Amino acid sequence: GGPGGITTSKPGSGGTSSPSPGKSTTPIPGTGRDLCDEPECVIAAGEILRIMDLSVDPCKNFFHYACGNWEEKNPIPDSLTSYDQSDLLKDKIIRHNHGKDLFFLVFEGML
Repeated sequence: GGPGGITTSKPGSGGTSSPSPGKSTTPIPGTGRDLCDEPECVIAAGEILRIMDLSVDPCKNFFHYACGNWEEKNPIPDSLTSYDQSDLLKDKIIRHNHGKDLFFLVFEGML
């Protein structure tokens, strides 16, 4: 696992995205703030909403409201005892790079 974020652990194991400068934004009326409408921001918002359980009252159980679908949407691989955002990101990088491990990609870049 990594720092911050959500970590899911198997029983007995013990164990967000920001818009880049200069990206397109839309003013939110009456707030004095802007809303990022770049594809990266829309995807990040979708990922956040995907793990939320909007059926839960946040005043009664905020953690379940904010993270209630994490385990269902991100099952822990059999080879691990816990799984968090950093593990998820590492898996996406490996899939994107045709199965090459992150360590191999860094080493390959040094040659």
